[in-house]
Amino acid sequence: MAVVVIVAGAFVWTQAGKWGVPYFSFVDQNGSQCTNEFLGHRCEPITLDHVRAVSNFEWPASVSLVSGSYTQFQEYNLEARLRAPKSEVKDLTKAIDKRFGKCVKNRPTNLPTDELKKVCVRSNDGSLASGNGPANQTYVVATGVEKDGTLLVDVNVRPR
Repeated sequence: MAVVVIVAGAFVWTQAGKWGVPYFSFVDQNGSQCTNEFLGHRCEPITLDHVRAVSNFEWPASVSLVSGSYTQFQEYNLEARLRAPKSEVKDLTKAIDKRFGKCVKNRPTNLPTDELKKVCVRSNDGSLASGNGPANQTYVVATGVEKDGTLLVDVNVRPR
C-alpha cells in the first residue's frame, strides 16, 4: 500500500506543472522553462523557438537570445532581446522590414538608443500600423546596430 501511495505521489509531483497546479514548473512545447502562477503562467528564461512561435518570424539560428519572458493569463505578452552577428545584419534587417514593416518615426523603444546607431522601430499598434504581421497581434520590433556591428533586436508581441 505504501508503495502505491509513493508512486502515485511521485506521479502527481512530476505532472502537476503540466496540469496547471499553481507554483509548479513545467517545460512548454517550445522548450521554455515555465512556472504556473495562481492565474496563468510565466516562462523565463524562454528559448529562441518560443520567440519564433509567438512572433511568427523565422529568426536565423545565428541569432542569440539575450533575455526574454513570456506571460499568459487571459492574454499573452512576449518580451525578448536578441542579438545577431555582424554578418547577418543586412539580410536580417531586410527580412524584419518585410515582415514587420518600415520604421515608424517618433516611436519610443526599450533599446538603449544612446549606445546604438541606425535605431529603427517597427510597430502596428493603433494608428501607427505597418508591416505584414497577423492582424490578431500587436507588435513592436526595434533594432539598432551596436558599436561592434552586431544587431540588437527588441521584440514585444501581444494579442490585439
